[in-house]
Amino acid sequence: MTEETVSEQELAVAWMTAYTESLAQQRREIAPIDEPCYQWLLTLKEILTEDLPDTPKA
Repeated sequence: MTEETVSEQELAVAWMTAYTESLAQQRREIAPIDEPCYQWLLTLKEILTEDLPDTPKA
């Protein structure tokens, strides 16, 4: 049995994709039913597109 390693960034991207697809009702088997999904998607968009403060480079 081989073990694959996944970077933290790859895991974050996969999680965000699954979460967004669930809210967008593209993963019907796990999508939230009777919830304000469209509003949640709008809020998520606002969060992801807001201007973030400059961060110092290490």
